[in-house]
Amino acid sequence: MSQILIVDDCPLSVSLLERLVHAVGGEAVCFTDARKALEWSQSKPVDIILVDYYMPDIDGLEFIRQVRDSGPNTTTPILMISSSDEDALLQPALEAGANDFLQKPVNRAEFLARTRSMLQLRQNERQLIEHSLALEKKVQDATAELRRSQERYYLAAQASRDGLWDWNLETGEVFYSAYWCEMIGYRESDLPALLSTWFNRVHPDDIAELRSSVDAYLAKDMDFLSCEYRLRHRNGSYCWMSTRGLCMRNERGEPHRLIGTQTNITDRKKIEARLAHTALHDALTGLPNRVLLTERLQQSFMRYKRDKNNPFAVMFLDLDRFKQVNDTLGHAAGDQLLLALAPRMKRCCREADTVARLSGDEFVLLLPDTTSLEDVEQIARRLLDEIQRPLTIAGKTINPSASIGIAFADESFTAYNDILKDADNALYEAKKKGRSSYVIFDPASRHAQTSTLHLQEALKKAVTDEELRVCYQPILDLKSQRIVGFEALARWQHPELGLIMPDHFLHYAEEGEEIIKLDRFVARKALQQVREWRETYGEDYFLSLNISTKHFYQKGFAPFLKELCHEINFPMQKLVLELSEKTIQESLETAERLFAFLRQEGYELALDDFGNGPTSLYGLSAFNFSYIKVDRRVIANLQERPHHQKFLNLMTHIGQDVEATLIFEGVETKPEYEYLFQHTQGLTQGFYFQKPAMGSEIKTYLDETAQRGRAAIRA
Repeated sequence: MSQILIVDDCPLSVSLLERLVHAVGGEAVCFTDARKALEWSQSKPVDIILVDYYMPDIDGLEFIRQVRDSGPNTTTPILMISSSDEDALLQPALEAGANDFLQKPVNRAEFLARTRSMLQLRQNERQLIEHSLALEKKVQDATAELRRSQERYYLAAQASRDGLWDWNLETGEVFYSAYWCEMIGYRESDLPALLSTWFNRVHPDDIAELRSSVDAYLAKDMDFLSCEYRLRHRNGSYCWMSTRGLCMRNERGEPHRLIGTQTNITDRKKIEARLAHTALHDALTGLPNRVLLTERLQQSFMRYKRDKNNPFAVMFLDLDRFKQVNDTLGHAAGDQLLLALAPRMKRCCREADTVARLSGDEFVLLLPDTTSLEDVEQIARRLLDEIQRPLTIAGKTINPSASIGIAFADESFTAYNDILKDADNALYEAKKKGRSSYVIFDPASRHAQTSTLHLQEALKKAVTDEELRVCYQPILDLKSQRIVGFEALARWQHPELGLIMPDHFLHYAEEGEEIIKLDRFVARKALQQVREWRETYGEDYFLSLNISTKHFYQKGFAPFLKELCHEINFPMQKLVLELSEKTIQESLETAERLFAFLRQEGYELALDDFGNGPTSLYGLSAFNFSYIKVDRRVIANLQERPHHQKFLNLMTHIGQDVEATLIFEGVETKPEYEYLFQHTQGLTQGFYFQKPAMGSEIKTYLDETAQRGRAAIRA
């Protein structure tokens, strides 16, 4: 086992370094007294010495000088560690005999890489020394070459598996290490020590940024040189590289030497590209998802608004009786059907067209630069014909079909998604016609929505006449099934139509100011009710409230919540605010600012319906959610859907990475719960435990739960 000496007057630093030494497989010998460490090192050889820069009595530089002066460690690799980031510390450390320099707090990955490299170099050194002693009389010239090799190896210890470069700014000469040359397919002797060896191989699209970064760093506009670029390999391909460097300056502050490393980051770039593709494409079919469709739709809309000679059309496509396939053959068969139909749809379109999957069996086709009604109808007929070709899934012959709603860009549009509304309305009419048909939207029909207007007016009255009701669904710990909180859900008790679910009225409320009144009504009722349950049952329940986009961005939103919590005496840290991705994307900059404020106030934040929409990776990391609510569509019949199992596993890792608790919504069956119990952790809610119910029914449920708990304790 390799032995590593640690010298640092701070016990905490010694402890941290000792753990890192153990991680690299070494044995640590620790001293907080530099004099005792120096005395010990005069008789004990070690493999690496880690020494702090600033220490009382003997500082790090003096310690290194004395170690290098005599004793068994005159050639032992020494790694200087300092909490200062001053460039001026580097040169004195190297001149004193240090082989490398690290800044506190020490980066674990960098430490492990460099110490492993040093240990390997130490081993190589011993082998070379042993070899040279055996052949000393015969190969005197090899001894000098060995010393030169040792010097190169010590320099290479500055970065593990990194190419080194050393640019003399006064002469223009650049030293490239053997591994730097190897990265692009050359031997060290193949490349001249010129700057053109490097810069002439940089991709034409990247060279300006590299030059700009170098100039900015030398002008002291950057703390260190850092740039990513593509470098041409000997075989003609390009590899992604990351370079980092520091310069040495003379007494006048003028740079005269620039030294740095180059790392091959091609694999990382490939991973980033895959992640970007995943964020913009449907996980099942590989088609563009809602995010990418929205981006392209916005572009088409803006081009059309600037120039009416850039028209476009949209098709909203929905598979007929797709639910029947899921119900009879299982969701795995439904997934296979979608996978089989996706390439058929793409074959029917032009290369410039976009075929996107929104969710389930809903697809949208964006047709840019489209003026001909005949051309669009031809694509629609081709789609219907191609889709309805029979195919075999799960041993059964399926004759799929689809309905299509078509809409063209209209001068009356004020937003990019207006055309989607028209296409959706046309799809509704196509569905009424029967299977395998398409309908082109008639702009005149926009004025025939009288029933919708009546419902909107009735909703205004409902908010003021207290026709709204609040239901509650318990949220339980997935493992123990203990109730930890409740989600509050709105219902509309219509005097004529009976109880109306939110799916049928919330979108109307969101079009006006009723949604804010509705949000506040639910918040007040729910806070009062859950506070009562907290007091009655002595449990630390939290309350989860769904917050609408309009209410979230309203100026008085945060003050309203704070005043309401104080009025009702409800702890703010036990209030969870559920927000949709749509709400966040409404205004990312404003959302980030509001999130930071709400977190500072003590509220917990939850991302709703994760897995249903195209949630961005940026959103998950940037907004620091406490909870991520996994949509019912992800966990439905999990045991029969391998694709969803893989996706659920990915979501579980994402939750762990962003330190958010997952809440699995819509658990309806025992197999679904058992799968989640075995493969995940977090919280859950759904009909399997308790459907959403009025407060009185939930109280009965809580009484029964408490009674069972007491009985279990007595037993």
